[in-house]
Amino acid sequence: MKKLIFLIFFLLELVLNSCNKNLFGEKVWSITIKNLSSNEIYCIDPYYDKKAKKISGTNLLPDTALPFVKPEFVSVNLGSENYIDFKKDYETVFKAIPSGKLSIYILNKDTVNKLIWDKVRDEYKILKRYDFTYDELKSKDWIIVYP
Repeated sequence: MKKLIFLIFFLLELVLNSCNKNLFGEKVWSITIKNLSSNEIYCIDPYYDKKAKKISGTNLLPDTALPFVKPEFVSVNLGSENYIDFKKDYETVFKAIPSGKLSIYILNKDTVNKLIWDKVRDEYKILKRYDFTYDELKSKDWIIVYP
């Protein structure tokens, strides 16, 4: 009986601590966004196409312009972390980007919530933009620390 309980806890621990799977067995690959600033921030989810209402990767192109349509955001509270999840492995995601660099935009949550998206986009009201190659992000263990 003790062996059975141990085996159940071992398997549960293995499933819960797997970095590439969620609880339902579907694989996800994540980039961690850590917010060490004194403000709540939004990170544009580069893999979600709001216009198409699906995960498509159409926002993966590195560009200095913000998306025309207000994108989906990953919210990161101050002193906290959150994740950008991908349904495809990192190598596949980066191979889909012609320049090989993934752009991650950080915006102030209040700015996004108080202003219309056209103003945020046209006046480029971002806090920070990161451009990473596969190797650069891998060397950071898939973690982006803001600021």
